[in-house]
Amino acid sequence: DHFNAVIKPIHDDFNAFLAANGEAPYPIGQFFEASPYLNLLLYPQAAKFNRRHPLDPAKFQYLEGCVRQEKPYAIPTFAKNNDGPLLYVSFGSLGAGDVDLLKRIIAALGKTRYRALVNVGGYKDQYTDVPGNVIVDSWFPQPSVIPQVDAVIHHGGNNSFTECLYFGKPAIIMPYVWD
Repeated sequence: DHFNAVIKPIHDDFNAFLAANGEAPYPIGQFFEASPYLNLLLYPQAAKFNRRHPLDPAKFQYLEGCVRQEKPYAIPTFAKNNDGPLLYVSFGSLGAGDVDLLKRIIAALGKTRYRALVNVGGYKDQYTDVPGNVIVDSWFPQPSVIPQVDAVIHHGGNNSFTECLYFGKPAIIMPYVWD
């Protein structure tokens, strides 16, 4: 089966990890052991896919979006395009380290009618030439920001993905870093 051939190197590494920790290897395609009692799935049921072998609803519960709470966030006034649609851009803590990429994205956004909040992590001091329709910060309370924006551009991380689903926001996913 093509899927098993593709994941085999990763699966072999995972089984080596299990063996190094005194655990039995898993069969190909299995990366976790389901609890015989209860398994909590962090995604809304609407996002589930049709499985060849359906999950037992008595043992698998969808949490309908596991979203953390943050303090309220007031969208600041932008120097330009205050009536434009609002985007939130974040590639997580790892993606924020690619300052050159984020600078290119910010420059491109500066030529649009959009406003954008851009998470740049601990590198905020490296952003000295920011267009008036973009606000950069080292951190945004993402679960308080996403409900207020028109769309999200993110790396596909679990929190960003789940929060976009939960708040019903369209997203452009740029799978940039491993998480």
